[in-house]
Amino acid sequence: MAKSASEPEAETDGDKKNGSGLFLKLAILLVLIAATAGGTFLAMSSGLLGGTTTEVAAPEPPPARTYYAFERAFTFNERDGTRLVQVSISLSARGENPLRDRIEPHEAPLRATLLGILMNVKRDDLIDMALQKKLRARLRDGLNEELQTRTGEGDVEEVFFTDLIVQ
Repeated sequence: MAKSASEPEAETDGDKKNGSGLFLKLAILLVLIAATAGGTFLAMSSGLLGGTTTEVAAPEPPPARTYYAFERAFTFNERDGTRLVQVSISLSARGENPLRDRIEPHEAPLRATLLGILMNVKRDDLIDMALQKKLRARLRDGLNEELQTRTGEGDVEEVFFTDLIVQ
């Protein structure tokens, strides 16, 4: 008796062929997807696809802030008054070199500059916070001008009154 096409033996041989063919097709599809993804990534990272890429350098942190305190307080008479004033002054600046290295070699002329500004101070300039802020800005500007003349650098950022006595 001859076997017909609908017999079970013929079906199992066909199923084996179809199963291995499906596996082969899936493997080829996965390889193609991986190659396409890899090629796309390579093209994008090299700038061939998606425009040019620009490297952005990380911003450099600002130079460290350093402080300097004049060892001796400034003592002066208030302008148009009879009161004696004593003030201790500290400074802050940013830069590669510590502020102490920039101030100490020129302390005498810097003290003279500060004292010249302070001798024109009225009592209100010391007591009123808004006026005191303006006075500290004038002191900073005077210091920076003197430092610029002597060192070529005038980079004091802030002036602080660390002690203030009005008698």
